[in-house]
Amino acid sequence: MILSNDIKKQIKNQYKKEFPKECCGLIVSDRGDLTCVPTRNDSLEKDFFRVNPREYLEASNLGEIVAVYHSHTNGNKNFSEFDKFNSINHDITYVMYCPENNSLIQFSPS
Repeated sequence: MILSNDIKKQIKNQYKKEFPKECCGLIVSDRGDLTCVPTRNDSLEKDFFRVNPREYLEASNLGEIVAVYHSHTNGNKNFSEFDKFNSINHDITYVMYCPENNSLIQFSPS
């Protein structure tokens, strides 16, 4: 999946606002046009994320949810085993912002 510079910027800005908690959100496709939909992180732990269920439902009305994104705050530059497990079990691409090297990486379950 190719993310526009605008979507990348939105994710990075959300990270800055949410730190020290992980930020999270969804990438929604409406007939091929991708949109970044920031969501609240409902996790009680700062090194985890949980997309708010109501916001997930609202985003699903905008189009097809094609990816879940989040940031890492613990210095880990790779997807955790938990991230990979959830991506595979939900059959959805995960996108992660890594502030240590200012990059966005993707994990696809296929």
